[in-house]
Amino acid sequence: MNDSEYVMRISLNVLNHMGLHLYSNTPAVISETIANSWDSDATEVRMKI
Repeated sequence: MNDSEYVMRISLNVLNHMGLHLYSNTPAVISETIANSWDSDATEVRMKI
């Protein structure tokens, strides 16, 4: 990781909790996380599941 990279790790339990309580399903939470990355001017988003 270089100084300009930001790494965010989210446990599956957090995604499940958010998916069950704030969104319709877990894939919607993942999609929203990616959308938020683009909204914050990310030039690249990688997701490892």
